[in-house]
Amino acid sequence: MWLVLLLLFSPCYLASNREVRIWYYANEKTWESDVKQLVGNSSSLTGISFGCGHTITEQGTLVRTHNDTFCAKVVKAIGLPTTFVIGSQSNTISQGMRQAMANPAPIVKTLNEIDAAIPANKGWQFDFEPQGHEHPTKHDIAAYPKFLAYIRYHVKKRVTADVASWTPFLSQFKNLAPSVTRIIN
Repeated sequence: MWLVLLLLFSPCYLASNREVRIWYYANEKTWESDVKQLVGNSSSLTGISFGCGHTITEQGTLVRTHNDTFCAKVVKAIGLPTTFVIGSQSNTISQGMRQAMANPAPIVKTLNEIDAAIPANKGWQFDFEPQGHEHPTKHDIAAYPKFLAYIRYHVKKRVTADVASWTPFLSQFKNLAPSVTRIIN
């Protein structure tokens, strides 16, 4: 029994089962100094949630604020497993997000194009939070896990959902969990 406890609490076991990620948003003016700071702390990190300007528009399509060459350069310089973060132009459950949930195929096409250009990307993290004035519908709440499951099935990479306990849209953990690889708050 002591051997089991020693193995469970050994530094090797604990280190291999931890996940320490930070959220980083790329800025083309300061990225080099940002990357120096990230690399300087890389021994304490297991990965980066990287906002490189991937955004769902009001038309329900995915656009890139930064080009793939810039994002790939930053990912390579950081040298840690990276998950790209996707938001919406208003970071809300907008009409565009509703369109994307109703027809995720164009989003998948763009995600696969980005993954082909930047194979170091390990997955996609979806960060949509209704604002205080928004009231997601029952349809929105039911459609979001289906959207994420579709993305996960067709992209074949880690799919993460950012959650928030203060909104029914993102607090339905039992509905979201089967659709994603990971939930993050």
